[in-house]
Amino acid sequence: MFVAVVAAAGLLAGCDEREPEARAPSPEVPAVAPSRSAAEITGWPAGIGRALVLRIGPTQDAYRLVVPELGDRRFADSALSIRAGDSIRVALVGRSGMVGEAMLRIADSESGSGSCVTWPTAEITAPTYTRRSGAAAWRVALERDSVTAIVVDSLMGMRGTDSLVLVRAINSAAAGVPALADSLLQGIPFGVRRAYSFTASGVSTVAAELVRTSSSEADPREERLFVVGERTGGEGNAHQNVFSWNVAGRADSVPVVDLLAAIVSSRLRRTILVLSVEDSRGLQLLLLERRAAREWRRSWASVVSFC
Repeated sequence: MFVAVVAAAGLLAGCDEREPEARAPSPEVPAVAPSRSAAEITGWPAGIGRALVLRIGPTQDAYRLVVPELGDRRFADSALSIRAGDSIRVALVGRSGMVGEAMLRIADSESGSGSCVTWPTAEITAPTYTRRSGAAAWRVALERDSVTAIVVDSLMGMRGTDSLVLVRAINSAAAGVPALADSLLQGIPFGVRRAYSFTASGVSTVAAELVRTSSSEADPREERLFVVGERTGGEGNAHQNVFSWNVAGRADSVPVVDLLAAIVSSRLRRTILVLSVEDSRGLQLLLLERRAAREWRRSWASVVSFC
C-alpha cells in the first residue's frame, strides 16, 4: 500500500515538473482591403473630379451633368459622389484648352421629359472667360483643380506643310489597322474626315476619324475608323497606332466619333481624351485614357443618350 502511494506521489510530482505545452500561434487576421468607390468600379479615371458637364448645344443652357456612377454600370442614388446643393468650381475646357471658369451647382430635381429626363440636374453660374470666344468654345466642364487642359490643333485650322504633316502622321497611325469585311467597301480608300494633334508630357499624339463610303444608292454603306497614334523620340520617327475603333454599316446608322477635349489628370498625370459618339439614338460620352507608353484604353463610357 505504501509503495503504491509513493509511486502515485512520484507520478504526480513528475506531472508538476513538466514544461507547459507551447500554445499554437493565433492566426493572423488578414488586412481588410479598402472598399472601392462606385466611381472607381465603373472605371472613371482617378483624380478627374466627382462629375463632368457635357455641352450639347450652342446655347448657354444646353448641357448635361455626367456622373461616373451613372455610366454603363448604374449604381443606387446613395452611391453618388455628389449631393444636392453641392457647389463646385469648374474649368471650362474645349479643344483650344481652358477657356474660362464657372460654378457648378447640383440641384435635387429632374429636367426634360420622356426618355430625356435627367437627374441630378446642374446649373452653370457666374462664368468668367479668359478669351473672347470662350462662351462658344467650351465643350466640357471639370473640377478646376483636378485637370490641366491641353491645347489641341485641328486639321481644319492648318495650312500648307502643317496639314500635310498631320495627314501623313494619321496615315501612319492607321496603316496597321485591319479594315472590316464589307464587300461593298472593298477597294475604297479611307479619307480623313477630321484630325487633331497635340503634345502632352513630351509625347506627340494624333487622333482622327477616317471614313470610306460606297457609291451604292440602293444600299449606301459606310465605315468609320477612329485612330490614335503617338510618337516617341524625335520628329523623324513615325506615329504608331495605340488605339483604334471602327464600325461599318448603313451610312445613316454608323456612329460619328469626335474629340471634344484633351486633359491631363492632376493626380496621376495621365492624358485623357473626352470623346463624343453620336448616332441615330443620341450622344454618348467616352473617356480614353493613356495608362503608359503606347498603352491606351477606354476607361469609362456612358450609356445615356444625351438628348
